[in-house]
Amino acid sequence: MKNVILLAGLALTTGLNIVATGYPQGTPQPAPRVTVGPTLKEKAGSPTPPATAKNKAQKTSIGKA
Repeated sequence: MKNVILLAGLALTTGLNIVATGYPQGTPQPAPRVTVGPTLKEKAGSPTPPATAKNKAQKTSIGKA
């Protein structure tokens, strides 16, 4: 009985492999083009915080009251 199950599994796996290789994979799609505005380019060039940013220091830490 064990051999029958093994042979059936092998036949099923082989059949699925044959079917899967029969389908075409298709052509790869080119990557989409993204346009970036000048404002974002400037921000990426100098990543400074905005004028409304607050310098918050850590008041407490773990283990201290």
